Amino acid sequence: MKYFYRTPRIPRSLLDEYREGLLVGTACDEGELFTAVMQKDQSQVEKIAKYYDFIEIQPPGTLSRFIDRELIRDTETLHEIYQRLIHAGDTAGIPVIATGNAHYLFEHDGIARKILIASQPGNPLNRSTLPEAHFRTTDEMLNEFHFLGEEKAHEIVVKNTNELADRIERVVPIKDELYTPRMEGANEEIRELSYANARKLYGEDLPQIVIDRLEKEFKSIIGNGFAVIYLISQRLVKKSLDDGYLVGSRGFSRF
Repeated sequence: MKYFYRTPRIPRSLLDEYREGLLVGTACDEGELFTAVMQKDQSQVEKIAKYYDFIEIQPPGTLSRFIDRELIRDTETLHEIYQRLIHAGDTAGIPVIATGNAHYLFEHDGIARKILIASQPGNPLNRSTLPEAHFRTTDEMLNEFHFLGEEKAHEIVVKNTNELADRIERVVPIKDELYTPRMEGANEEIRELSYANARKLYGEDLPQIVIDRLEKEFKSIIGNGFAVIYLISQRLVKKSLDDGYLVGSRGFSRF
């Protein structure tokens, strides 16, 4: 969040500091390399490309706004830009991969994006026609890059993308286990508190049905590692009541 301003961003110096283990791509048409191809000579483009681990190129159909705004003359000129990007990758020994630049899943979902963009402030006359930006199939991607020839299109759409995916370690950002706090004796204390309150309600000689119900609850609570959560809740409630604050309750805690 430190560097967030309207959009997520990260200084290159910080990226360099933590570069180990990361694969850095050139991003979309708003990235440094694509801009360089439009403004600089090929030697400068290749120098910039060496910073990255892979070069991304998006379906030409998603970049129609460059032609609409007359930043690029025509589709043929756009194809020439792609050829320069591919040449930079081949020269620098950096894989070129085709990425979909997808903004939504299905083609018919495009209407939702059009509504979203139309609702934003600014002069609508300054907006370009939104291109199709759905999640393209492999065949659709191959068709987008047919101008490169069958072999080259297959290389950047299928071969290089799979090779890049094989280099990426599987990372699960959300833990698949329960990571509750650790409190010594939490299980025992929950049992003692529960039985103590049960005896206040039903007497010292607890009916078997009450014991069975308590043990059933313990099996779920203690067996799944939730005892510490219940104990923390119990202590919070007790502290609040001791300080004179009424506490409402919900759930099925038994203390």
